[in-house]
Amino acid sequence: MKNWTIELQDDPETGDLVLPFPKDMLEEAGWKEGDVLDWKDNQNGSWSLTKRVYTSSMNNKEKEILDITQEECAEVIVAISKISRFGLDNVKPGKPLTNRQHLAEELGDLQAMIDLCIDHNLVDKKEVLVAADNKIAKLKKWSNIFKSGAANEQD
Repeated sequence: MKNWTIELQDDPETGDLVLPFPKDMLEEAGWKEGDVLDWKDNQNGSWSLTKRVYTSSMNNKEKEILDITQEECAEVIVAISKISRFGLDNVKPGKPLTNRQHLAEELGDLQAMIDLCIDHNLVDKKEVLVAADNKIAKLKKWSNIFKSGAANEQD
């Protein structure tokens, strides 16, 4: 594999930084204008770039995992909607579970599907955990969830 060293330049019209790829590099890498590149920090001051390849093919198992995950997401939405309308501890006539218990069941089903997505390499576990941490940080900044006394407040 050949390496290139390229310096960032200022675009005189926009002031943006640009990375001018040499034509020989584009040809050797098989890249063209409009391609999406993934950047990887090599943790040594350098970066590696790879062309993102889009494929629409999934094997049947991957498709089934994603289809069921989608269905479980919808079931969590319905369970939360029932709680919003009827309360956490309401029991629908003829049903054995409270809305709270039903939500726990649906969240468990969804968690199982998230685990399967990770186990079958549909998503990276570390990326999911980082995204979860990022979400908590955003909620701490923009929501009332983590504010003192917010748990007991009602609208």
